[in-house]
Amino acid sequence: NWKEVDNLPKVWNYTEVSRIRPDILRRLGNNPNVLDMFNEVLDENFWKMIAVETNRYAHQNLNNKKYKKKKSDHKWVDTDGNELKIYFALCILMTQMKKPKVRHNWSKRRIMYMPIFEETMPYDRFESISRFLHFSNNETAERGDRLSKIKNVVTYLNDKFQKMYKADENLSLDESLMKFRGRLSYVQFIPKKRARFGIKFYKLCESKSGYCLAIQIYTGQDKKNEETPASESVVLGLTEKILGKGYTLYLDSWYSSPKLYLKLWKKKTNVVGTVRPDRKNFPKELKKINLKKSEVVTRARRPLLALRW
Repeated sequence: NWKEVDNLPKVWNYTEVSRIRPDILRRLGNNPNVLDMFNEVLDENFWKMIAVETNRYAHQNLNNKKYKKKKSDHKWVDTDGNELKIYFALCILMTQMKKPKVRHNWSKRRIMYMPIFEETMPYDRFESISRFLHFSNNETAERGDRLSKIKNVVTYLNDKFQKMYKADENLSLDESLMKFRGRLSYVQFIPKKRARFGIKFYKLCESKSGYCLAIQIYTGQDKKNEETPASESVVLGLTEKILGKGYTLYLDSWYSSPKLYLKLWKKKTNVVGTVRPDRKNFPKELKKINLKKSEVVTRARRPLLALRW
């Protein structure tokens, strides 16, 4: 049904107001610093969640007769949010001053001595927390869900990203690669990315600032059902909470299809993007037309416009 006619589709108006949530601004005060914002994003509920699951996992193992206990396990004391902040701070420091082994950060040899580690946390305690660090309850985790171990963290972050800030009207959806070469069945190799090997994330971001509104981790399968293509499932999943508000979404050719654009338009969301000419329902004649510089051809099917230049 694509035709060479003028097309004046209805463009939905942006109905939100881009801003940080007022209650967050009140808590931050007039002169917030980086630490204030960090504590707002990763608040006490976040650290409490990790502490609860870490303590639960520790007791599950210590009460298990088959678990091979180490000497330091007998000294286990439940951790809390403040101690976990210290633990993660030390982990970050290790990435700045790399040593062959974790234990070397506590070494007293003059050539590698770093007193902050010894003064902040004993090595045995750091090792114990590392052994029992956990983010979910194994007893209630969904079998077959490859993200079950960190699902609580991903859910928390997505919820926090959406609640803290209302984005400007122009959004972009694309994938990025987090460098990782460990043992995971869904590690990706993408030659064009800087990291090349890693874990693939789909991200919905504000175009103007790059602020991330939502993330989805690729685990080897994006399809939710046989009827919906993987690329369409990703877009519909990440945009679920911004539909109906007049946002304009920009996509690359892997995601774009006439069917997806029509679905989003019906939910009051504008979409712009490049598209692969072999996509189902895309006007095939556009691929065959030879164009000279500055020439443009269009085909319309309300409310869609296909364009080649």
